[in-house]
Formats: sequence, C-alpha cells, structure tokens
Amino acid sequence: MSAKLVAVDIGNSETEMIFDGVLCRQPSVVKSIPKKPNIPEEKVSRRIANLLDEMIVHISSNAVKKQGLYFVGERAASSGQNLMNMNILLGNKHKNDIPVIMTLSMIAAREIQSYYQENKKLPEDNFLRTEIDFSTMIPASEYNKERASFLQDRFKGNSHTVIVNVGETLVTVSIKFNRVKVTQEGIPAHYALIQGKEDILDTFKETYLDDLTQKNVNPMDFKDKKILMVNIGDGSTEYIYIKNMNPVSDACSGEQKGIGHATEQAIQILKEQMDSGFSINRQQFMKIYRDPDHNLHEVVKPTLTDAKMIQAEEIIESISEKVLTELSGECQYILVYGGGSIELKDVMFEDLLDFSNNNYVKLLWIPEQYAVDLDVTGLDILNQKVFFKQPSSKV
Repeated sequence: MSAKLVAVDIGNSETEMIFDGVLCRQPSVVKSIPKKPNIPEEKVSRRIANLLDEMIVHISSNAVKKQGLYFVGERAASSGQNLMNMNILLGNKHKNDIPVIMTLSMIAAREIQSYYQENKKLPEDNFLRTEIDFSTMIPASEYNKERASFLQDRFKGNSHTVIVNVGETLVTVSIKFNRVKVTQEGIPAHYALIQGKEDILDTFKETYLDDLTQKNVNPMDFKDKKILMVNIGDGSTEYIYIKNMNPVSDACSGEQKGIGHATEQAIQILKEQMDSGFSINRQQFMKIYRDPDHNLHEVVKPTLTDAKMIQAEEIIESISEKVLTELSGECQYILVYGGGSIELKDVMFEDLLDFSNNNYVKLLWIPEQYAVDLDVTGLDILNQKVFFKQPSSKV
C-alpha cells in the first residue's frame, strides 16, 4: 500500500488539510457526546458528499487523553453549547488534543470519500486501512526540536482507529502514519510564496505601481531576500524572520494577538447588548459576521470594528519594534498573510504601508485568495519536493 501525502495546517480557527492533492477545511472545534444522535435517512451518495460537514466519529487512539464519540468541525460548531476549541491564550498546540482529533477525523472522512468516488460504494465489511506521510507545523514562538518530536510521536508512535458515521452505517478507518514531519511556521509559507503563481504578487505590484524596480518582479525573486513574515491568525500573530531561506530562530517570536482576540472582545460587547443567557463562540460569531442575511449580522458587525482597530495598532507596534530594534533595519520586506490579515486589512494596511515607506522596507501583503492557504500549500509543496521526495523504503 502506497502512503498518501497529507499536509495539515492546524489553526486556532480552522484546520486546513491537503489530502492527496485535495484541499478541505473545517472549523477547529469538537464536542464530546455521550451517544450517537438520531440520524435521518438519506442517500449514501449525499451522505458522502457532505461527510466532512457532518462528522460524527469515534476516536480510538492513545494520542488523545479522552477517547470516545465526538462531533467534529462544522457538525460541532452548529451543535450549540459545551464545545471544545483551542484556548487562544494558552498556546501549547503540540500538547492539545484538538489538533489530533481534527486531523484523524478529517483524514478518515476524506479516505471514505476517496474510496466511494473511485468505487461508487462503501468498502467491503465497512473497513478501510490507510497509510499516511504527514506534515504539519507549530508556531515559531512555540517551536523547538523537543516539541516538534513530541507532536510527531503522537501521530507516528500510536495506532489510530476512527469510526465514522456515514448515516446509519459505521465505517472503520485504521490510520497508520509512516512518516511524520513537524516543521516551524514560516518555512512552508515562504515555499508557497516562491513557488506561487504570478498573481500572488498582485497586491504588491498595485502598491508599488510607480516603482520601476518592482515592475517585473516574480515570486522566485523573493527566494534569498530578508523577509519579516507576519502570520496573523486567530489566536496568535507569529513574526518569522527569514534570511537565506531559513528562519533566524533568535529573531522569531509570537504573541497573543489576532482576529480571535478581537472577536472575543466583540463577543463581550454583544453579550452586554443581548438578554442574559445569550452565548456564542468565536466560530459562531464569525459565521454570523460573514452572513449578511443572518438576523444578527447588523448587530454583530459594528462590535468587531473597534476591537479590530485595537488589534491592528498593537500588531503594527510589534512589527515596528521588530524592524527597527531587533533587526536593526536589516529587513527588505514585510510579508503579511494568514486569516487575520483578511479581516484586519481595512484597518491596518495604510498605516503599515506608511511605516514601511518611512523605513525603506517594502510591504508584501498576500492577496485574500492565497492568504489563508499559504501555510498548507507550502506544506504540500514541501511534502512533494523535500520531506517525502524519496519513497518510504529508501528513507
């Protein structure tokens, strides 16, 4: 059995996975449940099509503290109270169970979907066995070899069985991780940039339209540049200084700033406006915020504006300190990406551009269509060209 390549970006807000070349994503939230709920009858083909959004799974793995039955991803996010998501104040992603539960569940669901698409039926005996070559990453502020090895061993050093509810049918997926690589944030995104399509530089070229030196720039031109990469996420913002294609560890750090913190502040404001007992989590808040047809959309939207501005100001201040003090001006580009960069662009871009112009640095803001997936895309590139380039038998 040949191993399938899997890359996973385990975000505080969303988990993004490229499974054998196919990109999928789910909210990073789970819910432990005591028993399987009643499931209405539906065609198997429809169940398969919606399997990732309807994940009800039983996890058997020593990699997690609590084995058992879970709602996972979108199914959990829409189930109400008692949800488990990653605490954006604590970090320690390598120890958290949610990344493991999300990864195992999404791999199992995609394996079932892949089998059904090829065979037009569920597997014999409702059992599948899959072997995986897997990569993921942890924040630069958290990363060291010991923590990376700890997370690698949680996957590679354990057996994993996931029972997935496909309607009333239970399909068991046995997952074996042949090779696992846990790398540091920043490296995958840099690979995704230099291997990217020309339009990954669209915002950059629009910003420096009158600068003839930037007119014919292409992604590979950033290969050997000195770049401060700013990954604005949900729970943290990571600052990764890249020089000669590698992170400079002493110049990499992270802090508890991001769109998730703005969202938490906005939720508190919203709760004060609503009747007592109103409760909502970050994923639910953002779902309302992005849905103009939701009855609470116009109430939610202004609560986030002020909170976003506070986060933007603090992140710009941190970038300024990095460039001027820690790096002593030895920085050619500030690269901004991540899910938070989309939500904060309207309150952050112009001020950060002013800072860049005043300090002889270029601002490279990744366009929205690439900003969220930059890390998982880079991991997939690394899987194919670096981490697992050689067959397992030769490693």
